[in-house]
Amino acid sequence: MNGDATAAAAAAQAPDVSAAAADSAAAAPPEASMGLGDAFRALWDDARGAVADRVRLLLLELRFAGLTLVQLLIYAVIVAVLVVTAWLALVGGVVAGFVSAGLHWAVAVGIVVVVNLAVAGWLVHSMLRMVDRIGLPASLRRFGKPAHEAPGTGAGAAAAAAAAAKGH
Repeated sequence: MNGDATAAAAAAQAPDVSAAAADSAAAAPPEASMGLGDAFRALWDDARGAVADRVRLLLLELRFAGLTLVQLLIYAVIVAVLVVTAWLALVGGVVAGFVSAGLHWAVAVGIVVVVNLAVAGWLVHSMLRMVDRIGLPASLRRFGKPAHEAPGTGAGAAAAAAAAAKGH
């Protein structure tokens, strides 16, 4: 009887084992039970999601960078106002010093104006000398066009004019 009881217990557990196998098959990852088309669709969805996430991150960073740029410009304007105010206070102090030293106020203001205009003129001259750098002279030389050459002039224009003269 003992053998019959063991066989009966084994038979009673058999449906439980098959039910557990069915449950594990249902719990298997979807990749194991899907076809090739489903796998490509899942891959496409994952790639599209990754690109969308990166684009969203880029847009957020661009918005943040734009707001930061605006904030930097506002700070630059504030700094410029503060520097101009400090400069005016310094110039006022120099004029007051000249007046307290015995100069007429008009002469003191004239001296300060002349010095300011001389410094401004020197800065404008320096700026004009720097303008040539904006034209990318080294790159233009590298690509074969001299930086100082105006459009329609130079060796290329001379060769075109000579060819046109031979044709007539």
